[in-house]
Amino acid sequence: MNKWLFLYFIIFGCSERVVHFVSPKIDLSQYHSFGITNLKLNRQAPTADVAPLFNTIELSINTEMKRRGYIKNVLSPDLIVRYELIALQQTQLINNQNNYSPAIVNNYRTSEEYGLLLELIDPASSKTLWQASVDLKKFDVKNREQTITTAVTRLFNTYQYKAGSNDLYPELDLSNKK
Repeated sequence: MNKWLFLYFIIFGCSERVVHFVSPKIDLSQYHSFGITNLKLNRQAPTADVAPLFNTIELSINTEMKRRGYIKNVLSPDLIVRYELIALQQTQLINNQNNYSPAIVNNYRTSEEYGLLLELIDPASSKTLWQASVDLKKFDVKNREQTITTAVTRLFNTYQYKAGSNDLYPELDLSNKK
């Protein structure tokens, strides 16, 4: 499944719905370790206001992968967890007509929308095993770090496999827990 298709669902979705995909053709029992990367981050340094978010994403990924029994291995991991914080800028034309002038005044409103994309990739074959994304704007959380942590957990709720297993473990979906 294409990353751009995921972005379409993120931008035009009406809720914090998680869009996800698990490859049915891959033997998941062969994976026991993981490493983390952000290709965009590796190409350029993050700005000071965004850098803490990347740290929060990586800590949350570590937590979720370890909860599934994976061991972190930065030198030769079985899986690469790739994440991308996607910012899309949208400009909206607003036509205003006030009571004092018959002329229509065009105003533009610009807003940024953020999405989070996570992928599990087999570094040996470059195949994507799992992919999930969500629109961060839809979360009703007070601070950015908590929004990220909640989003990563929601995304990983769709990956219900433990290290070295092809079996589903529904208890890994925390959204069903009270």
